[in-house]
Amino acid sequence: MKRALAVAVIVAGLLILIPVLASTLAAASDHFQRDEASASFVSSAGCVRTQVDVTALSGNARHGGNQVQTLSEAHVALTQFNTCTNATVLEAEGRAPLSGNDLTVAANLGTAALDVAVPVTDEDSGATFTLQVQVTWSNPRGVSHGSGHVRVPGGSADIATNIDGQDFSATATISRAGINLSPEPATYARVSRVRDTGA
Repeated sequence: MKRALAVAVIVAGLLILIPVLASTLAAASDHFQRDEASASFVSSAGCVRTQVDVTALSGNARHGGNQVQTLSEAHVALTQFNTCTNATVLEAEGRAPLSGNDLTVAANLGTAALDVAVPVTDEDSGATFTLQVQVTWSNPRGVSHGSGHVRVPGGSADIATNIDGQDFSATATISRAGINLSPEPATYARVSRVRDTGA
């Protein structure tokens, strides 16, 4: 199950990055390296089950001519489901750019922390609200290695990916209007260092 979750999160991270990578590779980028931290938090209050999925990345793309572009952002997806009425209460999603120490990852991938405000949009109403996101990854459970390839949609570029990562424990305070939506430890948490090469 953990392996399946790890693959799902890696794929989700790549899907988030494909639009960025497509434009980057079109500009003759050779390499893209990033630190990526992800976690899922699930909790229940009465009939309402809340899930918050967080992915943050911070990296650099190297273009032809040795130009370097910084690419960093956080992505949050929030779902609330009423298990008594079997109905979705809320689905919201959003992104925010990262700067400074918004995301910190230890050189040995031993710890990580994220602290950022992310505006999210309700998929039904279109209303926008802000989530205050603070996540701490700790207690690593061992390094794993992986690799893969993905073809950029609509283009001829292949992206070769190499990944060093660790599964973690994680805790968070993800707040909406002062209410913590993530009171329980993460059901899944991982920190990775990813190196993409376009050809």
